[in-house]
Amino acid sequence: MATTNTMVWRYIVLLLMIYTSSTDEITKLITISDSLMNSVPDYSRFFTVDELFNHSRVVAFTHPNLVKYQNVGYSRNGEAIPMLSIGNGSKSLLLYACPHPNEPIGSLLVDFLLDALFEHIDLLEAYTWHLLPCVDPDGTRLNEGWFSGPFTIRNYAQYFYRPRTEEQVEWTFPIVHKNYSWSTPSNETQALMNAIQFTQPDFVYGLHNSGFGGMYYYISQPLSDIFPELEQLPSTLGLFLAKGEAESPWVTQFAPAIFSPLSLRNAYDYYEKYTHIDPVSMMSGGGTSFDYLEEIGLNNTIFLMAELPYFQSPVVANDTIIPNRTERDVLLQGLDKDDESLFQCFN
Repeated sequence: MATTNTMVWRYIVLLLMIYTSSTDEITKLITISDSLMNSVPDYSRFFTVDELFNHSRVVAFTHPNLVKYQNVGYSRNGEAIPMLSIGNGSKSLLLYACPHPNEPIGSLLVDFLLDALFEHIDLLEAYTWHLLPCVDPDGTRLNEGWFSGPFTIRNYAQYFYRPRTEEQVEWTFPIVHKNYSWSTPSNETQALMNAIQFTQPDFVYGLHNSGFGGMYYYISQPLSDIFPELEQLPSTLGLFLAKGEAESPWVTQFAPAIFSPLSLRNAYDYYEKYTHIDPVSMMSGGGTSFDYLEEIGLNNTIFLMAELPYFQSPVVANDTIIPNRTERDVLLQGLDKDDESLFQCFN
């Protein structure tokens, strides 16, 4: 697990370089980055919600002059959702963990930063760090059965929980687009909305991760200068870059495995253009956090998501074109295999 957090931290550093004006400052940032990357613990498990929140309170108590601790909202079950603001720099950075409760990799990064940032005062003078250790505590608690392992697909599936789209943090932001509207954010989404409003971030990092396959990214701007390193970084840490198609056909591919963010607006427009069905009938839930940034006028905010898998395969790095096979053929073959699996399950 140290590898995944090392990667996630490295992505942050790449984005921070965009805000850095001088060569000396970039050199200093790289030095700090290397120090932090070398100090990431070799985690053997994921932390529980209680552990994440208890650590947050301890950090706030230990550094009262440097940390502002506030609850930005409450979960459906009434649990407070804390945010810690650290530093007083001119650039506002917002990182939120567990936006999907079965995706806790980012919570390890936030937990790490809650200690590591205080060892590098330069990071606190240049940036203000707004950290949410867990934005969906109710759902995350329901996943804790697999947080200590064994880290097998069977154990992961046995204790897996993920709410339906209409209840997810990342997919219930209020939005109006053409004939579709959504106005009922979940409690947890409202908390994240409050955090965004409070912080007015220059950079937002939604700490998602994937379940299977390989590494890929979503980024709101075509920052081509950093794309080569984003492409190369997984291989330096024994991970695979997912070179296949995007999760959704309405995103733009900037480079291999680097895409524009998922967006309800783009999904609607895609269905409107390529189908003869009313797009409203094909939509569910609300907007994404990226949609919300645009909704409130934060169009220049850099939005990033890095999808790191629990279970990976080298096959995802193979982008060889299969001759005489269309995408339709491959999808139909996949559906046939699904039918075979279901038949075996029920017979």
